[in-house]
Amino acid sequence: MQSKKFFVVLIISFMCLLAACGGTDDANGDGSATEGDGGGEAGSGEAVDYPTRDIELIVGWGAGGGSDSFGRAIALELEDILGVNVNVVNMEGSGGAIAGSYILNQAEPDGYTLWAMANYPATYLTGVNTNPLEAYAPVARIQYDTLGLHVTDASPFDTIEGMIEYAQENPGQLTIGGTGVGTFDEIAATVLEREFDIELNYVSFDSAGEMQADLLGGHINLLLEEFGPVNEYIQAGDMIPILAFADERIEEYPDVPAGGELGSENLTIGGMRGIVVHGDTPPEIVEILESALEEAKDTERYKQYERDSFLHLRDGWLNSEDYTESIQSTIELYDEILNGGQ
Repeated sequence: MQSKKFFVVLIISFMCLLAACGGTDDANGDGSATEGDGGGEAGSGEAVDYPTRDIELIVGWGAGGGSDSFGRAIALELEDILGVNVNVVNMEGSGGAIAGSYILNQAEPDGYTLWAMANYPATYLTGVNTNPLEAYAPVARIQYDTLGLHVTDASPFDTIEGMIEYAQENPGQLTIGGTGVGTFDEIAATVLEREFDIELNYVSFDSAGEMQADLLGGHINLLLEEFGPVNEYIQAGDMIPILAFADERIEEYPDVPAGGELGSENLTIGGMRGIVVHGDTPPEIVEILESALEEAKDTERYKQYERDSFLHLRDGWLNSEDYTESIQSTIELYDEILNGGQ
């Protein structure tokens, strides 16, 4: 009898040993399986706990412009989606390059400092921002803006044809305002000069509000600005759009000619706005932000903001991979415009 009991105990002990050695489905030892790739840090077996505190969204421009309104609109949606505060910080200067350098030099690559990037292809190409694209991790493009060329009701011309004629008769006398040096606006001004064989005097502003005020005050003759930030002035008759950088006429402004009508694709270029983080940010966090941004741009509140700001005229969304490719191709396009690809 004792021998039989000993044999049973031996079998039970052997079975327990096998379970302990081969129980891969209970790797944690508590009845739960270790998490794999889904949202976890590589090799850690743990889910990324992000975000757990406030996020800072850096806008490289002053208050009142398109980049500022974009940053605040997207931050509002991210707060609801991510469940933390998203604080917008205006860090104007050098066409957004100061903000771009801050992301790399002062901010930790942990996903808690975002950059509302607007002008990087232009500032990189012109040497204002010397940081290569590889230093950043583009998360998603949200907007692809439609730029307008505007004058006031006191201007000696109120059509694009009138502007061209005046500029050709008075070379270098027309001042045109844009945001920043070496930025998309300056490239757009260069496009106008080359396409129409005219000479303009480009004036740089750090603040869109200051730029708009200078046009209304008669200190500059022309203004490069998206339609949304100046729509109230257009509706009041204080500003007159004379050209839209678009393929076709804008439905809300049927009398304003589009650049595509004038026979040049360069007159249809638009500014991009998206979210970028430090290039060393863990890819799992980039994926979380990308997913949150895709959800954010589809909310009804954000869609209404786009309609109100005339940002719905072009589809802006690009995921992280496509956004990165688009930035690189835009740099090449601007290089061709400015330097003939040399």
